[in-house]
Amino acid sequence: MNKLYFILIALVVLQASQAIDLTEALNVNLRGQLKAYETFLSTLNNEHQHKDDLKKLIQLTEDALKLNDFEEKEKAITSMPTHFSQEFNEWISKKLEEAQLDGDIENAMAFYNSLLTEHNSYEDDIKKTLSILEEIHRVADLKDKVERFINLSKDFSESFDKFLKESALPNVNTRLQKTIEFFANVLKDESVPFKKEILELKAKCEEALSSDKSLEDKQKALHEVTYTDNQELNDFLQKKNLEYD
Repeated sequence: MNKLYFILIALVVLQASQAIDLTEALNVNLRGQLKAYETFLSTLNNEHQHKDDLKKLIQLTEDALKLNDFEEKEKAITSMPTHFSQEFNEWISKKLEEAQLDGDIENAMAFYNSLLTEHNSYEDDIKKTLSILEEIHRVADLKDKVERFINLSKDFSESFDKFLKESALPNVNTRLQKTIEFFANVLKDESVPFKKEILELKAKCEEALSSDKSLEDKQKALHEVTYTDNQELNDFLQKKNLEYD
């Protein structure tokens, strides 16, 4: 799984959707990243090896926010990694990815908590799932955390799994459909870079949308098309998403 460098928000739920123009869309994303960086900084002690670089990154992000020209702002963002060592770039990428995953887990916990007040017949199953999610949330190893989160439903009872599909499936299918539409829009440009890769991502979502796919398979597909192994592709799709929003 790749480490997204300056992408805090998942592709299909990018918060820039309400931005009035491209510059403001970038600002929305920058403000989200800045908030994350400041949170990271608050957890570091004075001797942490990356503390000074993180302060520098915060300053660069604040400077980028002040720029009014879209191209200048975009250039400032894309050049940020060049100001730091590979070690720091990998560290901050992992921190951002962890933050995104934690957000996904917290959203899942909110979903199951909402079910508690609506479906008492599955109270024990829901509480057990919440307990597992809390445990996953505390896992330190990122790869293990992702695997456990993706495979959350493997131990669900047949009846509980059916109930969840009826409750959560429409939402996941909507996210898949919107992601397919996004890829389709990108592919309208015949000369678009990464055409082969984007076609594969679109096909993965279309396959996941099939009625014979489990909720787990659908969630896994969404995760994989959001966090591809190609950093340049991720950067390109991030930019295209901003343009469409």
